[in-house]
Amino acid sequence: MPIGNSAVSGEVGSGSAPATLLQEELQDLRSLVVHADHLRWVTRGAEGSGFDEIVYRFAENWRRWSECVARTLLGLDVPPDGRVSSLTDGSYRAWLPGGWVESPVAEQWIRRELKVLAEWAHVRKEQAAKADVVELFEAIETGVGEELAAFEKWSEVRAPSSVPVVDDQPRSL
Repeated sequence: MPIGNSAVSGEVGSGSAPATLLQEELQDLRSLVVHADHLRWVTRGAEGSGFDEIVYRFAENWRRWSECVARTLLGLDVPPDGRVSSLTDGSYRAWLPGGWVESPVAEQWIRRELKVLAEWAHVRKEQAAKADVVELFEAIETGVGEELAAFEKWSEVRAPSSVPVVDDQPRSL
């Protein structure tokens, strides 16, 4: 993520900057949902207890924000582009492997994607120029920031029980 280039080019069905930015945000949110679902399914490791639940909750937010973005596009008389081909157009920089993913790697992926999503919502907010679109991007940016904080708190709370203690003192025989 992000799939969108955030360069206001008008190539996504409408010549308006807010519509282009909204289309890019829609693609990023929907792509994140798909990839996060995959990640939930293939993550393993005892230290990942609760990972599925927290990421599922986040994905519910991303789906809800996708709906808000789509409704805003409809209000601009622009058809939302939720086609799979649109989601896969361009190169997604954080493809997941086809096999199993260990919990620490999955957690790192989620952290990175939350940071990128918040950053791009902020950049798009700064470019939007239309009050209701700016408010929507601001709500997404704030929500993702709250998710990142919740994820960090979740990681800290479960970390002591999941991180093995390594005794680096020499052992006598």
